[in-house]
Amino acid sequence: MEFRELSTFLQVAKLQSFSKAAKVLGYSQAAVTIQIKQLEQELGVHLFDRIGKQTSLTHQGSVFMTMLPLLCGILPRQRMLYHTPRN
Repeated sequence: MEFRELSTFLQVAKLQSFSKAAKVLGYSQAAVTIQIKQLEQELGVHLFDRIGKQTSLTHQGSVFMTMLPLLCGILPRQRMLYHTPRN
């Protein structure tokens, strides 16, 4: 799970649009789709319902959204534990 994927998830959820999120983030729509699919695969759930141009959070997506503040606090610490400083 990458911060980039989490940031993309937040933008898609906020804007309720993959294309609008792509524009804000400076990515192609395909890149946003790939990042969300990778996140969904890693979590084993669908985060968004996509019907035509409408995009909305699934129940699992809403639950994940509530967990993000906790995840954003844990991920940097986890990386620091495994990071080996170079001399």
